Amino acid sequence: MDSLITLLLPYLGWPAMALGICIAFIGILLQKPKFVLVGTILTIPMCLYFFGANNWISVVFPSMPLILVCSWIAVTKMKKSVSWGLFLIYITGIFFLWGWLYSR
Repeated sequence: MDSLITLLLPYLGWPAMALGICIAFIGILLQKPKFVLVGTILTIPMCLYFFGANNWISVVFPSMPLILVCSWIAVTKMKKSVSWGLFLIYITGIFFLWGWLYSR
């Protein structure tokens, strides 16, 4: 069991975040709510990792999956423009955080 956790640990970071964003994008594009939900679930471990930060990231970043959950709700209710708007807010937040982290 320890070897499985050690094997999967590197894939719970940025690769899972990127894969989750891609799957959520495909779900919104094809109007498939299950894909958006899977993308949200894949982004949760990375978002919870930042919960231990000692600055504003500890509040903002763990709440980012809620934006994808709202986008999932919009896809289920066939509100395509709302789901795209929420997804763009999510992507903008991710790129803002990524730029802020790597500029330090």
